[in-house]
Amino acid sequence: MFWLSLLVACETEIKPTNTDTAEVEVLFIDADGDGYTEDNDCNDNDADINPQAVEICDEVDNDCNGEVDDGVGTLWYVDADGDGFGDPENVQQLCEDPADDAGLVDNADDCDDADELTFPDSDELCDEKDNDCDSLIDEELNYDYYLDADGDGFGTEEFHVYDCAPGEGYVANTEDCDDNNPDKSPLANETCDGIDNDCNGEIDDGVGTLWYVDADYDGVGDVSGFVYSCDQPDGYAPVFGDCDDINSLTYPNAPEQCDGEDNDCDGSIDEAGAVDELDWYADADGDGYGDPSVSISACDQPAGYVLNFSDCSDTSANVYPGATDLCDGLINDCALADLTDAEMDNDGDGFVTCTIDASGWVGDSNVVGGDDCDDEDSSVSPVAVELCDGIVNVCGATLPTDEIDNDGDGYVECPIDAGGWQGDLAVGGGGDCDDTEASVAPTGIELCDGLANLCGTVPSYEIDDDGDGYVEC
Repeated sequence: MFWLSLLVACETEIKPTNTDTAEVEVLFIDADGDGYTEDNDCNDNDADINPQAVEICDEVDNDCNGEVDDGVGTLWYVDADGDGFGDPENVQQLCEDPADDAGLVDNADDCDDADELTFPDSDELCDEKDNDCDSLIDEELNYDYYLDADGDGFGTEEFHVYDCAPGEGYVANTEDCDDNNPDKSPLANETCDGIDNDCNGEIDDGVGTLWYVDADYDGVGDVSGFVYSCDQPDGYAPVFGDCDDINSLTYPNAPEQCDGEDNDCDGSIDEAGAVDELDWYADADGDGYGDPSVSISACDQPAGYVLNFSDCSDTSANVYPGATDLCDGLINDCALADLTDAEMDNDGDGFVTCTIDASGWVGDSNVVGGDDCDDEDSSVSPVAVELCDGIVNVCGATLPTDEIDNDGDGYVECPIDAGGWQGDLAVGGGGDCDDTEASVAPTGIELCDGLANLCGTVPSYEIDDDGDGYVEC
């Protein structure tokens, strides 16, 4: 029976015996049932370990290839220079994350792991190295430099080099108009001598009175444009301060207007006090209609304000001119003098006839609900107590059977409520003890019929006491 409990595999082995052959059947056990027998399973006691198993990080040779945790885990790269980027040529595969100080990182992006200034996105330096690992050396650092023969800080295009560090005697500009005269350069002072001293292409400019360009002829010039001259040139003004020299309506102390411009040059646009600003009215409930009692003046629409002032209640977004009337206790359209009758609790029972709107009731605090089926009778409402009064007190219900005179004798079974009977006028009272017999009622005539016609007990004279088949009446 032991052998029946084990999985076995058969292997036929042929062994020669003299000239004859014999077939020998060798049995190998698959103890863990993983499809591999003990001859090729490196652990026949664990079904998760066999030649076809997937190697995982567990310090076990799962796939029986003679190596533990081979080909699994995460690749980590040596960061010898500590710049956060690893050497692609120096890699380790580990099942557990190394410590922060192990000198390993999870990327292989460093192009020079011996230089801490060389890594992806590093700043390129003028050092003939590829500092940012983009395969380019000193890129975007080489420029044209020009010889400054007179040492005034400005060069000419006559001689130049392309480098990132050309050395002394070179500058990065070609602004000198005479590289043999250190007194002529863009920084030299212009003098009245008929020469372009400051290399701006103009002779004797800036000599004399200072005039500011006034392109819009509003009498105030732009400080960014000026000339020196003995006489006022056309299109120039003696003062500056214009903040927009192409708009004649814009200059210091000009009247502010609602035009999106800083007309008075005070740094503010369309501020309060503009000559053509508008009146805006508070729209606190956001229904698009303003409160006539709350307003401000401004060029642009302030948040929470509108141009109209026709809201009759700025505390409810459901109230404004033309609004749909809701069952909420408010005059929604601002047109009526009073609530609609459907929103009036005429009988004072706390219920109105309309169905309360989803936004709720915000009117009379005494109203607790809607759908009153009779707003002229306070005893009738959706939550009323059923009374013995001949009417359906609970909206949606039916008249109880004890309020119906089934035998037509003018009496119903229930005791008439203190408020009186409001139903069928043929009913004269309540307390009917048998509403299936018209001759039985609280009042009437006692008949000789063997019944308690007055809802009491049967009179003795209607009882055959001696059993002779006759009664006294």
